[in-house]
Parts: sequence; structure tokens; C-alpha cells
Amino acid sequence: MQISNSFSLFINQRSRRIKHCRHRSDADYIIFTDHKPLVYAFRQKPEKASPRQLRQLDYIGQFSTNIQYIKGEENVVADTLSRITTIDTPSPIDYNKMAEEQKTDAELQELLSYPDKTNLKLQPMYYQDSNLYCDTSLGILRPFVPRSFRKIISNSFHGISHPGIRSTQRLLGTKVVWPFMKKDIAVCAQSCL
Repeated sequence: MQISNSFSLFINQRSRRIKHCRHRSDADYIIFTDHKPLVYAFRQKPEKASPRQLRQLDYIGQFSTNIQYIKGEENVVADTLSRITTIDTPSPIDYNKMAEEQKTDAELQELLSYPDKTNLKLQPMYYQDSNLYCDTSLGILRPFVPRSFRKIISNSFHGISHPGIRSTQRLLGTKVVWPFMKKDIAVCAQSCL
């Protein structure tokens, strides 16, 4: 009989968790799981488990062999910890202000006057109380970034994890657009070094 992935995952997680908390070795541990077969982990035949699982079970067994079943919806702590929450972080881009700046950006005005000079398909998109010009040539909306916003946007996207030049160019290329942006991003990323 093959051991399930959830069993392996459970044993691995519990082993790491106990290693993290082992300084409290005098505590009585009760291990809760919402996967019923795991309750019998210490009663199974050793040949059913891999050598790694046996070592991990042996380690866990030094602290507790008390594994109790709890329904998933009642396992609030594990349920909460296992869910990735959305972190509400403010956007580095103020789109209202960007729309205002677009009105006076010379490059954008030239591209709008002479659309044949570019591969960009610039369309006004209504955003809150103003029109924000976006490129639709790739099938996604990419706001046109006026000159006054470029350094702020380049720095905020590059500053997240300091990826290389090409990674920053790819990331920004899917979010925003402006003429010669690859060159500007390269200068920004190089100045970071």
C-alpha cells in the first residue's frame, strides 16, 4: 500500500514544527489533524512508510504519539495558518495623478497626434474621474507612464527584490508602458548596484 502525499506532508510538517518547539520538551504535545488516516500513523506497519517517514515519525514519537482527529472546519488555527491572506499594500502608482500628468506629457501628446509613429494602441480608459491612456496592443491594459512618473515606478518595482535588468524589464513591461522603457529601466537597475 502506498503512503499518500498528505501523510508525507503531515509527517514532514510536524517534524519541522516539533524541531522548532523542542526547547519546550517538558510539554505534553497533542497533534491535531483533519486527515483521519494520520491518527493511526504510529500504529501502522513500518514497511508501509519510507525510511524518511520512519525517521520523522521516530523523531515526533520522542515528543508525542497522541494524534487526534479534528474536523477541518473546527481546526480553526490550522485553517487560518494555511490560508494565504491578501496583504493590502498601497500601490506605488497614483492613477488619478498619472491621468492628470498624461494631459501635459509631451511624448504622449505626440503619440496621440501621430499614431502611425508607434506600435502602441493608445486608448483612453475611464478611471474614476478622468481618462487614463493605456496601451492595448498586447491584449492587456498597460497605462502609459508620463515622464514625471517613470523613475518612481522603475524604483518601486525594482526595489521590491532587486531583480536583474531583464527581470525588471519583463515585470514592468506587463504592467505599464512608455517609449524607450527598456533603456530607462536598465539605467535604473544599474544605478542600484
